[in-house]
Amino acid sequence: MDISPKDIIIPIATAILGVALPLLLGVIQRIDEKYESTRLMKQFINERATKCFGGILVATILLLFYLLIAPPNKNDFGIFTEYVNNSAVIIATVACVLLCFSFFKVIWLIYIYHNPINLQEHLLKGKIKIETRQAWFEFFASMLKQDNVNVLSKGFGSLYEWCAELRKGNEWKEIQYPKEFYDGIIALNEKLCSQKKKVVSISNGNDALKIFFDDMQLTIIHPLTFNKIWIGLNQQLYYNRKDLILEYWGAAHQHLSFYMKQYYEGDRITHLDKTITITREQAALRHKSRMDFKEFHIAFGGLLLYKKEYELLNHILFYTNTQPPVYPLIPGRLSEIIPVYMELLSFKPENVMKYESRYPFIDLHDGIRNDNIINGYIQRYLILTMFRLFQLIPAYTSDNFFELPGLPSSLSDKQEWINSIPIIIEKLEKDTTIPEMVGKILPMEAGELYMAKKKLISLLESLLENLKTAMIQQKESLPLSQEKTQKFSHTISKMIEYEFSTYWSIFPQISVEDDAMPSNYIIHDALIVKYEIEPTEAYADDQTMGYSNLDEVLAQNIILEFRYKWLWHFARQKSQSYNLTANKVAEALKKMNLNKEKHVILGFRVNWYCCFQELEKCDESKLVTPDGIVLYDLPGEYNTDFNNVIVIMNKEDLPQLLFKKPEVLETEKYKLECINQKYNLYASILKLNENPDLMEKFREIGTHTEKQLQQSVLISAEMNVKVAWRLNIKMVLIKISDSHKGNDDLSNITPFENDEK
Repeated sequence: MDISPKDIIIPIATAILGVALPLLLGVIQRIDEKYESTRLMKQFINERATKCFGGILVATILLLFYLLIAPPNKNDFGIFTEYVNNSAVIIATVACVLLCFSFFKVIWLIYIYHNPINLQEHLLKGKIKIETRQAWFEFFASMLKQDNVNVLSKGFGSLYEWCAELRKGNEWKEIQYPKEFYDGIIALNEKLCSQKKKVVSISNGNDALKIFFDDMQLTIIHPLTFNKIWIGLNQQLYYNRKDLILEYWGAAHQHLSFYMKQYYEGDRITHLDKTITITREQAALRHKSRMDFKEFHIAFGGLLLYKKEYELLNHILFYTNTQPPVYPLIPGRLSEIIPVYMELLSFKPENVMKYESRYPFIDLHDGIRNDNIINGYIQRYLILTMFRLFQLIPAYTSDNFFELPGLPSSLSDKQEWINSIPIIIEKLEKDTTIPEMVGKILPMEAGELYMAKKKLISLLESLLENLKTAMIQQKESLPLSQEKTQKFSHTISKMIEYEFSTYWSIFPQISVEDDAMPSNYIIHDALIVKYEIEPTEAYADDQTMGYSNLDEVLAQNIILEFRYKWLWHFARQKSQSYNLTANKVAEALKKMNLNKEKHVILGFRVNWYCCFQELEKCDESKLVTPDGIVLYDLPGEYNTDFNNVIVIMNKEDLPQLLFKKPEVLETEKYKLECINQKYNLYASILKLNENPDLMEKFREIGTHTEKQLQQSVLISAEMNVKVAWRLNIKMVLIKISDSHKGNDDLSNITPFENDEK
């Protein structure tokens, strides 16, 4: 009986097809039921063996259909003709063999997925893809539920190995883990929290959050990692897993005590069998990372208060694993607590919304008030730690839990403390909920609480007095800032230069001394001496507040006084005056028959654009009309009513200016130094407590107390300006008025040369 290959191949392929599809579907369903993981189902489908089996199965079916309908070969290929005639059968046979082989591979893969130990080894071998890691996390979570010891022990080990690999080569850097790592740890923590605690289980003592503590590789915890730890602790609180919180607290306690020791520049440590000398930068990084770690756990104390977890708080407040007891996560001295409290009350820009963004209370939904509420509970926790000091027993005779902190070095920090300490005192005195809260957590009777509160208030008041005394002493001894004194000179010189450059360009300068002036000139003094008493800190690097525009105000006072004296002389000159509206000025000037070579037109605070339709601006103070008349724009002065005034005079009659040096006595008295040689501008900044004669002078004036003068500087500036006027000059004044007061009658206006002197 002849049996065709078709009779063998087709039944085999059909049998495999009939078995494989139900088998695969059953395996996928079984994975879902056993591991509760959609990612693991997807992982099985994407396995190479599964894909190969599916591909070969489809190819075999197609070849079998082709085998049934393949046309006979009618060509002669010589010795290959027989092979060509049976090519379809040969290919189908090969496909069937491969199908059988791949089927057995799938059977082996199914066995691996059925056995958790083998499955974990399979998932964790070689270079692990992100999708595989995510599938493994879901698999591991299901093993926690089943409490499979062999899988869990190796799984926890694998987690730590992966974490160590991620940290490798990142010494002294903040390490941010991949998103799938964070997500996986949070998912594992959720599973650990939600499952029922067993009497004996490997998972009982495995707090997933501990993996974020680097005990060996000198990496620094990233802010995002702190955020994930915070989420994990909130999960543990939500599920009331106090055992896991205490497990975490013990790990954090040990991590800070033994693996985050404070380093100092020059310290030598051993790392990876190498000796390292600590640099200043590394010491600073370690200090900051320790402060961040402590701040995190202080904020967690505030969260426990918010949650009213008083029993748990009592446990962690007195948790220690050393003898004599050490509590690194809890401020254990008043000198530690107060600086942290001051930071909470600080108005520094970096503190805006800091606590809500870093340490959110998950079930707090008060909008913009969230940050203040969180801050308030952390403050209450710090007050609790103050009362806790009364429960501690000194291990050594030198221990002093109530030692006051060192005073901050900067004036701004001292002032901030002075403003903040009364807030703590008021909270201790008036917040009636504090004794109740403390009494529920600490074993203290009402009488003990009262005496403890009195002692704390007394210590805080003593600290406040120390701060005020130190503040006064520091203000008196503040050195002047070289940068600010240079800025003082530069600012005044620049403003004077800007103001007087206009006068310099228009008015001639006297080139001889007073007594050498011709007899037809009269010289007027325009001496300007200005001084102000300001706080010393305004010109020091260390300040309690910002000071602005003090230099500008002094310079502006010099300018205004010069304008007053300068324009007062203009107003006193005998002149022909007219009162006109702005739209008649151009016509009036035209009637005066002015000679642009001989005459000059000065406008004091005049809006020339209201007087002329077209003007060309040459510079800040010079404009030209279309017919070539030059108009000058000069500042006016309200006190002399010399505003909106036009002065016409001969160029040769313009007043002349002389910028002289101050008198020697004045220069020595105020220690004036020249800051602008062109205009002989002199200025100085003097500390009054270093110049007793000046301080006595201003004390007698009575505007400042001696205490204020001790903390003040005298800023001075002087200009000795002389103004020379020719006698009997010709000058015409046009006062520009509004339409109600002005005179539009130009009939009395005569040519300038015909006006009487």
